[in-house]
Amino acid sequence: MTDAVCSRIERRYMVPYLKQSDWNNGVVNTVKAIHGYITGNSSYVEELSKKSTYKGDRNNTFGWLFYGGVAAIVGTGFYARRKERKCPHCNKAALKVSERTRTKLSSDKYRIHTILVCGNCGNVVHRDHIIDESPSSGIGVYGGGIGGHSHGGGGGFGGLG
Repeated sequence: MTDAVCSRIERRYMVPYLKQSDWNNGVVNTVKAIHGYITGNSSYVEELSKKSTYKGDRNNTFGWLFYGGVAAIVGTGFYARRKERKCPHCNKAALKVSERTRTKLSSDKYRIHTILVCGNCGNVVHRDHIIDESPSSGIGVYGGGIGGHSHGGGGGFGGLG
């Protein structure tokens, strides 16, 4: 069965019953539809093989926007991660953490010093991030992630703020 047929079975035979909290009929009708389609019952095959004007089959703009937004966030994360790993000397995404130390600056501020070594050319990069865990930072433990500060080598998410 194709994804489209599975989706039509779900929308036509399951969802209408589940919306009414009629779990039994939702499951029974879904199983009947799957069985009918697999065994070649002409009424199920004909109905499920064609697109229809059934309102549940219409394009779901919110769904497309939601999945598009998720894809954009994931893509941005991959891009940022790759950029963070890019060596300033050879421009390859080959930086790997060699050493990381955390130094307490005050009761709610820490400096994270990271030493990265390029697996391609051997270049050594030093990066410092200040993490603010104060309640006023609004981000908590992840203060260095988006709103933190970067000194020295810079880079990563901490260099944005």
